[in-house]
Amino acid sequence: MNFKSFTHLRFLLSLDRKIHMKYALYLFLCVFFNTINTALYAQDLQAVFIIPGGPGSTEAAQKPLDTLLGLWAKKAGLTEQSITGRYFSKIKEAENYLATHAIDIYFLSVAHFLEIEKTMNLTPIAQIAIDQRTTETYTLVVSQTNEAFVQSQKTAWLKNKKVHSALALIAEPLHLPLVVFEDGQSLQKLTTPVYERSVLSILKKLSAGEIDAALLDEPQTQGLAQLPLAKDIKIALKTQPIPRPVIAFANKLNQDQQNKLKQALFLISKEQETKQLLVQFNVNGLMPPDQAQINAARKKLSDKK
Repeated sequence: MNFKSFTHLRFLLSLDRKIHMKYALYLFLCVFFNTINTALYAQDLQAVFIIPGGPGSTEAAQKPLDTLLGLWAKKAGLTEQSITGRYFSKIKEAENYLATHAIDIYFLSVAHFLEIEKTMNLTPIAQIAIDQRTTETYTLVVSQTNEAFVQSQKTAWLKNKKVHSALALIAEPLHLPLVVFEDGQSLQKLTTPVYERSVLSILKKLSAGEIDAALLDEPQTQGLAQLPLAKDIKIALKTQPIPRPVIAFANKLNQDQQNKLKQALFLISKEQETKQLLVQFNVNGLMPPDQAQINAARKKLSDKK
């Protein structure tokens, strides 16, 4: 072998070693970043669903919630048990739980979100929607005999009157400042609403003239039209739009985690199995958070303080 051939062979061997070293480095980096990505999710994520007026008990809601969280985890590329959660239908019980547990994912009313967003360092990533609407409007109904008085006096008529409601959030002082009528008058400043569990019982009392007024949400207002006693009850006033609940992440989740979980959540929200589960929590879809409405709610709560 002449000197030129030997030099050429040595060059090829050197090149071969470099290729193998680069390949080995590539494999190392792939394994390293995969390990890092796995480590990001090594610890289970904790979720809490706080829905006053949702399914009647924590026990009744827990099974569909577990199924929902399992679907979400799998869609995000995690194991089915990677996201675990608790459901609460009472805010006080939820607050006791939050005081002793580190939570990563929150599903809660806008009023509750705004109350804890800074202390818990939360970012809203989605908002509950009904027919793609992230707000709802409450309706004040009165007996037929009081309709003329309300039409002439508007919200002034409500001063010191008793307004009954089966809306669980009405029983929560945190939420009340968001219930503002179209003329800008707050329900809380006019009267203290009376909470009752049965909307039908309330409407029967109203029809019989036993109570002054009732406050209904949109499904209850639609259902009223189907009842025989609807002829004795009239729609009097409407509230300004009230934001529906939000889903928020604690900022201890890094941006990569948040992006993957958010993308997975919106993907499963369009799947039939998920839709059937969401309906049990009075949800039929998700939308990006309406920041304008959330900011308006923030202002109402801050004005109250």
